[in-house]
Amino acid sequence: MAGWIRCGRRVVLGALVPLLALALAGCGITGGEVQSANETFADNAESIWNLFVPIFWLSVVIFVLVQGALIWAVIKFRYRDGDPPPPQLHGNTKVEVAWTIAPAVILAIILVPTITTIADLASEPDEPYTVDVIGHQWWWEFEYEDEGFKTGNVLHVPADQPIHLRMTAADVIHSFYAPQLFGKQDTIPGRTTNIYFTPEEPGEYYGQCYEFCGLQHANMMFRIVVHEPGDFEAWVADQQDGAPDPEPDTLEARGKEVFFQPGAACHACHAIDGAVAEDGTEAVAEVGPNLTNIGERPILGAGALENTPENLHDWIRDPQESKPGNEMPSFSQDAISDEDLEALVAYLSSLQSERADAD
Repeated sequence: MAGWIRCGRRVVLGALVPLLALALAGCGITGGEVQSANETFADNAESIWNLFVPIFWLSVVIFVLVQGALIWAVIKFRYRDGDPPPPQLHGNTKVEVAWTIAPAVILAIILVPTITTIADLASEPDEPYTVDVIGHQWWWEFEYEDEGFKTGNVLHVPADQPIHLRMTAADVIHSFYAPQLFGKQDTIPGRTTNIYFTPEEPGEYYGQCYEFCGLQHANMMFRIVVHEPGDFEAWVADQQDGAPDPEPDTLEARGKEVFFQPGAACHACHAIDGAVAEDGTEAVAEVGPNLTNIGERPILGAGALENTPENLHDWIRDPQESKPGNEMPSFSQDAISDEDLEALVAYLSSLQSERADAD
């Protein structure tokens, strides 16, 4: 018997180890950061956490009482040699009424703060700063309509300012979630949904899509950069200035030519504000993310890769290797030679605002 018990323990432990490793692997995000809902840095997330905590502890109390009663009954009324058959009961009206009313009362107690919190989160604050969020398979677009520019996968907002995220989707249902700042909200094609929150502390926060939306759902991540108000105004001004033009006769200048040449034709899918080819062609397409100042973004492919020249090179050459199923085509050496790709990477990496260069 002891041998069977030891064998059973080994089987259980052997099954738990890979499951634990899988669970821990799912806790991270590109860059090694963790998304945690119990460290809140905005009023929206704090309201949700303050609702969750008392409900959690109430659930713990109920669990302990129910399981305690169950264990007590199993031990007290366990079968012993010589016991007569137990009496057969066919119902107890008082007990049945009690266990019907008790859960209803508990749910009613939970209902009041839940509805109050939902109403508070849905209330539009006074004079919010509005950003449009559009979910795509599999990346995020952020449009600053009043300021006249767009970014991709990295949202910038000011601290201590009510923020209104006005959201929709271009293809299928997605879900926008940054647990340290706000709760989940679906983005739905043809409909507008909203998130209101006030970030309290400057920093970089992590989020991703939480609604299964296709093959690369897990690689549909984003980051939110919260600035001091003055720094945010400077960032907005940098975006409105558009992309810097490279110096003539440099590798970056050659890369700009590659961006517009037929083999690459990057301008057919991507916009770079202020970028104009020698023949007057403008980079204004909106199939993929806007690449203005892409050199200062921390991620590529909506978080599939960190933004480094090496990763950018590999991403352009074969994006399907890092993110299978995405809509960006691969570019063979017939389309972009190694020399042209090196120049293109240098150009895109140079697309940074003066403020970012100074940092």
